[in-house]
Amino acid sequence: DRPKPPVGKKIKRTAKEKLLDSDLWAARIESLRREPDGAFWAKVRWYTIPEETAAGRQPHNLRRELYRTNALGDIEMESIVRHCFVMSPKEYRDATNDGDDVFYCEYEYDVHWHNFKRLADIDDEPETKEDPSDEPYNAANDYNSDTDEDSEYDEEDEPAARCSARKNQSNEKILAANSWKGRIYGLQKIGIRKIPEHVRCHQKTALEKAKATLLLATLPKSLPCRDKEMEEISTFVKDAICNDHCLGRCLYIHGVPGTGKTMSVLAVMRRLRSEFDSGALRPYCFIEINGLKLASPENIYKVIYEQLSGHRVGWKKALHYLTEHFSDGKKIGKQANQPIVLLIDELDLLLTRNQS
Repeated sequence: DRPKPPVGKKIKRTAKEKLLDSDLWAARIESLRREPDGAFWAKVRWYTIPEETAAGRQPHNLRRELYRTNALGDIEMESIVRHCFVMSPKEYRDATNDGDDVFYCEYEYDVHWHNFKRLADIDDEPETKEDPSDEPYNAANDYNSDTDEDSEYDEEDEPAARCSARKNQSNEKILAANSWKGRIYGLQKIGIRKIPEHVRCHQKTALEKAKATLLLATLPKSLPCRDKEMEEISTFVKDAICNDHCLGRCLYIHGVPGTGKTMSVLAVMRRLRSEFDSGALRPYCFIEINGLKLASPENIYKVIYEQLSGHRVGWKKALHYLTEHFSDGKKIGKQANQPIVLLIDELDLLLTRNQS
């Protein structure tokens, strides 16, 4: 414990202590922009402390642990106090002397569906590969590569005039490349890449458009002929969420592959999330599990408990905690009366010869 301050004096809290007491907030800067009035703004992704999640602070939470959220916001640059470090588990373990503003983050918290996902699993998702010939673009090179014959001014007669003109043109080119809805980014050359000529000029033929549309990885903009099914799913989920005395309900959706079963359910859940944001629905937790991603059927207990609590344990211990949660009435954190919607895709993969 700290010693008591002298009479009439107060102990000054550090920025770290204010953050952990919810008096300050941490965020990751996603992008910067400048408004027409000259004010600089930043689009940020917020971090949250365990106390502000639906699960609350658990015994496994570290004192400096934060959760990255999917909540974005726009803040003015003048409201930023200073820089802090939010590290992965490995970086946090190897940190030595990085100051007091060092925090630990392993999970992302969904502020709408109140579940947790490991950042390592999110960051490992495949990304679109870049063209190796797609080199970083420098707008000034467009002018430096001009030949003497293409120059507007003669080098011997007016060298200063040519340099001044090119400098102004180069600045205009860079600022235009960083415009965002009529606004200018505060930092120059952010994310500028030269688009290859064959990509910029190529127009897809009707056959290429049809081929891209029929790929299994292509998601349609809308689900045709699924309005009736989606309405039934929505009614079922709403009744289960709004019923205070619901002891658990189950809806089994079957059909041949590729008919839009999973997509219909996810579309309904996105619609319900917008209703929750508007205050029309009570808070609930949504957990999505794909049987193809489970190394063994028993791991489903571990995945469910991890998404509920933000803590990874073995499947046997997770089964014990889940049994206490659902059977013995021992709730996880602050989720005392919060319904849980569980979506299990590829359910047949959970069936084994020795069913546990």
